[in-house]
Amino acid sequence: MLGSGNYAIAEVNELINLAGKITILTNGEKAPEVRLDSDNIEINTRKIEAIDGKEKVETIKFEDGQDLKLDGVFVATRCCSVVLNLLKN
Repeated sequence: MLGSGNYAIAEVNELINLAGKITILTNGEKAPEVRLDSDNIEINTRKIEAIDGKEKVETIKFEDGQDLKLDGVFVATRCCSVVLNLLKN
């Protein structure tokens, strides 16, 4: 889940029943200070450098050089320009 605000937290709490594990990617923003409804939810605050994949999203590349392999991304941000800026890279 790409997002960090209340909307992202609400979406994660809904999606956790469909996904085995969810990582909230805040893209450098402060981690939300809320109670999460599952132990299968992680929060990653590193800055994202790129979103990669061939036919679907497969990898998030962080500015620190590390990668996160995943099966897909849900976007729950307050502004779509955050996503558009990432996709330009």
